[in-house]
Amino acid sequence: MGDAAVLMYGFGRGKIHELIEKCMIDTETFAAFSAPWDIFELHRKEDIDALMSNFDVERLHFLATDGYANHIRTALDDMDDETYELFVKYHLATCERPDMIGYTNHTLDVFRKK
Repeated sequence: MGDAAVLMYGFGRGKIHELIEKCMIDTETFAAFSAPWDIFELHRKEDIDALMSNFDVERLHFLATDGYANHIRTALDDMDDETYELFVKYHLATCERPDMIGYTNHTLDVFRKK
């Protein structure tokens, strides 16, 4: 997801100005742009929705596979088993919330043909 990349790579690793210089970030909306030669495709859910609108399918699930875990990986590594289990429970409770999807690095989109 584009927003997670902007947060982690752009701001977290201090590369935001480089991304702007390479025209990979819209400085008003902070939408990320990908080119065919880039390693990753960066999108927001609305981009995926537009792409999938061309297919005769029904969305069953759109979920965050890693949620906020990548952002707090050091804290996760340091958690005891009980705390980690609570984090997993939290993740499973929030992984399909639309307001949380943009923070995940990866998503899973499940469709059924109509």
